[in-house]
Amino acid sequence: SHTSAQLLAFTTLPHLTKATPSHKNITQVIDITSSFHLDRVEILFLNHLNAILHLLIVIMVYPLMFREGKMADLIKAYPWETTSLGPIETWPGVLHTSLDIVLGTDFPASLCWGSELLMFYNDNYVELLGPRHPNALGKPQYEVWAEVWESLTKPIITRIFETGMPTWVSNAMLVTNRHSYDEESYYTFSMSAIRDNDDDSRDNNGSFAVLSSTSSSSSSSSSSCPVIGVFNISYENTGSVVSTRRFGTLQDFMRRNALVHSVQDVCDAVITTCQSNPQDIPFALLYLYEDQPDGTRVLKMKSNTGVPAGHRAAPSHFHMKDDVIVDREGMWPFSQAIWSRQPVILKGVSERFRTF
Repeated sequence: SHTSAQLLAFTTLPHLTKATPSHKNITQVIDITSSFHLDRVEILFLNHLNAILHLLIVIMVYPLMFREGKMADLIKAYPWETTSLGPIETWPGVLHTSLDIVLGTDFPASLCWGSELLMFYNDNYVELLGPRHPNALGKPQYEVWAEVWESLTKPIITRIFETGMPTWVSNAMLVTNRHSYDEESYYTFSMSAIRDNDDDSRDNNGSFAVLSSTSSSSSSSSSSCPVIGVFNISYENTGSVVSTRRFGTLQDFMRRNALVHSVQDVCDAVITTCQSNPQDIPFALLYLYEDQPDGTRVLKMKSNTGVPAGHRAAPSHFHMKDDVIVDREGMWPFSQAIWSRQPVILKGVSERFRTF
């Protein structure tokens, strides 16, 4: 009947606005309709309509439940009842909506929530985390990214909580471990505020307490919708940054090489260029053949960078016998490079020379 349809809409709409559906209030509609003198067809219709609306409410308010993917499964399986957030079904609608956005983007994206800055992230963010995953899920931002918290992340997040203004950072360097070794990677990311539109998420004074355990700052109580979280979306541009830097090194050497007038000038130009790019060339040793007065030859160091003077990894010279370099410790494969006239890759340098 027309009256029953109005009652049905009246009992469900408040839960759409509060974003916390309740089986109790929805089933209450059936109890109300039973007090009217309706035939079985009308009651059956209302029961089906009630079930459909209930499903729609769950889809609208709990989109996480219908998300697929590894991170969506991990989030749903995580014991949130052991955290300050509580069970998933008690989370505010704004958190469900924010998570749906994070899990729905193809860019690496993360979400820091509440005063503890608990972390959520999507599948593409996993590669950025490296060995921090999966333990990073549900942990505070300042613990997951402790090495960049004070210098990079804390000032940005604090400013967002205080002002609500978004922040853009270009080419930020992060040390990642994606292939069983530490490597530099560069990301451009944007952080923006997620505002609280639910009175139940605020404290007794009407404002949300932010960064209570990490910062003395708090959001302005004058805001009707205080900041409750931070949304971070990023993309990697490591290849572009590294390629530009290395191309610049080659250009620098070409410029210096145009001014040389002797062999020593060439050596100095090579080493000076290497010194300008320690990210790609942490150390370099340059040796040249030199004839001795007694008719013998030695391999003598002409220039070096990145190795302390007198270090065992950088002898001042190597003796030669029958045109073969005498390297009793086998530090550098000079002979192999000379005879093959090809570059030789030496692995495990850090294990050989642990002191530099």
